[in-house]
Amino acid sequence: MDSSIVGALGTGLSVTTFLVGFSSIRLRGQRDRALAHSDSVVRDIIRASSEGRALSDAEVEQSTHGIWEARQIDPVARWGVYFYWTVATLMLILSTVGGLKSDGTFTWNPEDWSADTFTVIFLLILQIGVCSAGTADYRFVQRDLISRLDASSLGIVERAMAARDTGELEQALMLADNLAKRLPSWPWVYAFKGHLLTTLDRPEEALAEFDRAIALRSDDAVARIGRAEHRLVAGDAQGALDDLDALPPSRTSETGVLRLKGSALYKLGRRDEAVALLSSVVRRDPSDADARVARGEALAGPEIHSEHHPSSPIAALGAVVLEEGEKVALSTLSDIGRESLSREDVDTAIQDFTFALEQSPGDRRLLRLRADAYFRNGELEAGRSDYDAAMSGADDTQVAIALRQRGASYRRAGDASEAIADFTASLAVQPTHQAYFYRSLEYEWLGRPTDALTDIDAALGLAPNDDDYLSHRASLLAATGAHAASDALFREIEIRSPSNAHNYYLWLGALLRRGAVIDALALSARAVASCPTDADLRLISAQVRSQNGQVDRALLEIEEARELGAHEAQAAYLAAQVLAGADRMEEAEDRVNRAAEEPSRFRNAALMTRHRIRRLAGNLEGALSDLDVATTLMPNVPAVWVERGCLRMTMDGPTEDALADFNHALTLDANSITALNHLSDYYLRLGDISAAVAAAERSLSLQENSEDRVGLARTLIRAHRWDEAIEVLSDIVRASPSDAEHLWQLAAAYSNSNRFEEAEATFSALVQLDESNLNALAGLAVTISQQERSDDAVRAFRVLREQFGAAAQEWVSTHLFEEFLPKYEVVKADWDSSGKETG
Repeated sequence: MDSSIVGALGTGLSVTTFLVGFSSIRLRGQRDRALAHSDSVVRDIIRASSEGRALSDAEVEQSTHGIWEARQIDPVARWGVYFYWTVATLMLILSTVGGLKSDGTFTWNPEDWSADTFTVIFLLILQIGVCSAGTADYRFVQRDLISRLDASSLGIVERAMAARDTGELEQALMLADNLAKRLPSWPWVYAFKGHLLTTLDRPEEALAEFDRAIALRSDDAVARIGRAEHRLVAGDAQGALDDLDALPPSRTSETGVLRLKGSALYKLGRRDEAVALLSSVVRRDPSDADARVARGEALAGPEIHSEHHPSSPIAALGAVVLEEGEKVALSTLSDIGRESLSREDVDTAIQDFTFALEQSPGDRRLLRLRADAYFRNGELEAGRSDYDAAMSGADDTQVAIALRQRGASYRRAGDASEAIADFTASLAVQPTHQAYFYRSLEYEWLGRPTDALTDIDAALGLAPNDDDYLSHRASLLAATGAHAASDALFREIEIRSPSNAHNYYLWLGALLRRGAVIDALALSARAVASCPTDADLRLISAQVRSQNGQVDRALLEIEEARELGAHEAQAAYLAAQVLAGADRMEEAEDRVNRAAEEPSRFRNAALMTRHRIRRLAGNLEGALSDLDVATTLMPNVPAVWVERGCLRMTMDGPTEDALADFNHALTLDANSITALNHLSDYYLRLGDISAAVAAAERSLSLQENSEDRVGLARTLIRAHRWDEAIEVLSDIVRASPSDAEHLWQLAAAYSNSNRFEEAEATFSALVQLDESNLNALAGLAVTISQQERSDDAVRAFRVLREQFGAAAQEWVSTHLFEEFLPKYEVVKADWDSSGKETG
């Protein structure tokens, strides 16, 4: 082999050895400088702690930058590795080429090798060994540096941020706690912990961490932004605004800060300022938002080949907080919209939700909120459109929520059939206790307590410990006549939750409905003592006082409720009811007028109250005017149409307009027992007995399992099912022997079923209760006549004519029907005879 080749190989080995040594020295120097820098930062941190001052962001920025630089692989050392392995490869090629050009034949037997061959092989082995040692040293120094940096405080920051970005919040919090022990004077640590705790829904702990960060440095931007977000969620808009105003000037123009500030202004009622500020944010160039570094790229990641400059922990957490702040801002706008609804400012609420949707198009929650606002504003098509958009492409949970909320919107609009249909559809998609509960309320409102009870039991099957549901169950038990079970359940809830105002409210309502005023008085006193600031309890307590004849005390309680926050319109119409009950009609109408005219969620109740007051006062035209308005405000509520039909019957008799109202009510709810009963009365007054009986039979078919004995008795009478009516009425009279109304109905039922002796005895008992009772005296006379005791009957009829005059004639015209009376002709002849004899 040519000696020049051997010389070249020796030179290559010398160069390689030099490069390996140079790279090793350079790498160690880089490592030592980085670690010395890290040690310097630690010393600064310890000094800051001992001096009681906060570690500045600038100090952390400097150390972050130093560590980022240390993580970057030295390009000279890296290229040195590439170079000496290239030299080794060239040496191998050169040796191979030289051997091929020599005339000698290569053999694997070392005894046959020449001196040059030994020299070449030796140089190649040394070259490979030196290259391998250099590469191993390069990797060792690199791994040693990274492991030491990962164990540093700022390495923990990186890991904590990475855990936070992947949703491992508890792991991130654990690392942050470790970091706080190492760096107790660094505000960022506490701001980061505050943000994590906020996300974990631990608000009190979060606020404490933000406060610690701000105590260390009052102008810490990340902590101020985080606490502002926290305060905004908690409803402290002024506190949030104070924090944002305290930010350094360099941070106040950031998009996320402006969003939060606009939301705080909105919450404080400074709507024009807020809209201007938030609109400017919306119009901003998207690059402003992009400048907020993504969480995953906030810090130099674990990739050792990254060539991008790092973001500091401060900037990273700032980005995270502002991204969350944007969500808080939108949430705040929707909260404000709901507050506008609670103030009956529906137009403003729609504007609020629309504004929020412009910033977050397609947000399903906002769409549902605006849909409900449209429903409240009477814009049903727009509302349905928003609900449809909220359900489009949604999962089962979101569809079930939207259907449930649309059902609630229909319920509020008075459309019972649509409400029940939506609640039922929601249950088919995803059974929830909320949907069962809402459908139960709808059934209760429709007078179907058995169906309501079935649904409330289903709701309790899914949420067995919900006291509100249990209270409603107790109320429904009372509605079905199970008063003992109802009271026992109400009492059980009271013992467990003595400050449960809702339980007291429903219990008092149940007691009032069955006329247990004394029991209601005792419970009312207990309820007000347990919940002294609950306005609704004061209002129902006022109703209890009113029914007990304590008018002035009732009015005082209503005034106290108003001072506690009860709506003015609600207080006004309830006060009017109290005054009307005391026959102070002028005062009652004066009190309710404003509530009946001005828009509010209580206007409908106020209108119905004024209509009844005017009706009692004899102002039937005024009462009809109120009902005309009510049918426009509540077009889908059957009870309003029934009420107007009844009033028209009172004013003008069985007219076509009255019939149209009853039929419209049945169009809205074909199973309306009230509408069917009044339709039966309409046909009865019209003289169409077969139609009256048909309507009554239809009503009766809906009351097969009814616990409403009074309502059932009336329907049985309308249906001419006298024996069954007698059985039910006998039970009622046994419980209340002096109940004049039901005594008369029982006596009439006896008479119409040919049980004249029992009828006469019952009518006589009724006369003993009130000798001036026209119904009782007339009924007794008719019963005597049907027993063909004509002389006695004529004398009784003559007394009626003399005592009541035209009223007696009116009674006979409206109560004696051939279809009802078994001996109608005999009775008619006796009545006519009594007139001749007195003539």
